[in-house]
Amino acid sequence: MSKSDGGPAYPQGQVDFGNGLEDPAPFGMGGMSLRDYFAGQALAGITSADQKPSGCLPADEVIAKAAYILADAMLAEREKA
Repeated sequence: MSKSDGGPAYPQGQVDFGNGLEDPAPFGMGGMSLRDYFAGQALAGITSADQKPSGCLPADEVIAKAAYILADAMLAEREKA
């Protein structure tokens, strides 16, 4: 697993409402992590493939683990740059 979750997938800066007040996260807690975003994208690719990963675990658990393995690999590659 990567050391980091990659930070927020959709970072939000501070919003100036024109009254001197700023809100650091106007729409909640910043949303999903970049790791979760990458895993979701990997999941879309895995589930659209003709052949799915297999193993001794239930298929949905194997697919979820595969998506996060790919997400961690993407984060690790990203940290090299």
